[in-house]
Amino acid sequence: IPTAGTVLLVDLLHYNPAPVQDAILRRAAGALAPGGVLYIRDIDAAAGARAWVSCAQERIGRLLGLNLGATLCFRPASEIVTVLTSEGLSAAEVPATTGLPFANVLIAARRADEARPGAEVERRSISS
Repeated sequence: IPTAGTVLLVDLLHYNPAPVQDAILRRAAGALAPGGVLYIRDIDAAAGARAWVSCAQERIGRLLGLNLGATLCFRPASEIVTVLTSEGLSAAEVPATTGLPFANVLIAARRADEARPGAEVERRSISS
């Protein structure tokens, strides 16, 4: 697998069954170079009423033919973070819908920078 400094998965996971989502996450994690970042934006199925609104919007879009995914599988963001941490990444959830009725979440997952000890801590403090 070629390596990358940054990988983006934007509104992709929920169009796949959970086992396929996990395979996508593992492949993306495996592609990260030391110090690389994986950004994922998706629906957090654990976000209560906002998740219901987001999931309903996706289902309506699918019925209208606007979303062409073969399936819809919404998961809590915490499950995605668990997969990423099992792949050796540090991951954090950031709400991505302030002021909106949707349940989008941004997950930033980082591969440790093996070339510079302490770089991961430095990077985290800069982006926090």
